[in-house]
Amino acid sequence: MEREANQDQSAHSTDPATQGKESIERETEDILAKYFHQKFPATEVIDKCLVDIDNDGLPELLVALNTYSGASKDAEIIKNGLTPLYVAVVFPKGSNPTESLSVIGKTVPEDFSFRGTHLFTVEKEGERVDRVKVKAVNSQGSEHYFTLKVTVEEDGVRSFS
Repeated sequence: MEREANQDQSAHSTDPATQGKESIERETEDILAKYFHQKFPATEVIDKCLVDIDNDGLPELLVALNTYSGASKDAEIIKNGLTPLYVAVVFPKGSNPTESLSVIGKTVPEDFSFRGTHLFTVEKEGERVDRVKVKAVNSQGSEHYFTLKVTVEEDGVRSFS
């Protein structure tokens, strides 16, 4: 299984073809991020990553969130000694890339949160994205990973694990 870490967004190629692709990726990311912020305007984005997690040829925007305005059970989870973390997935749809948004929550041990940048690690099997790991850390520097895998069923329904 091949691992591919986030690349520094400030390092851009001088190759015209690569520059064109980077420009399209930035535009796609901007459109999807704008859509996310329209849906959850009070939510702080810790980090984001553009990746084709469902292998359909269109990249999705993954957004790491410590909390989001749609969470309703956080207090109960925290009372039980766990921390809820979230990854929002914005799925583009052809010419209208703002038709689908899912927020996946998972619990991690207490005191863990998403901090900093370059939190996403894309794991591939050949050319296909297998899963994405999102790194959370605690105040002592220990790491815990929020793992996200999207599977598309034959009927087009997505399942998350």
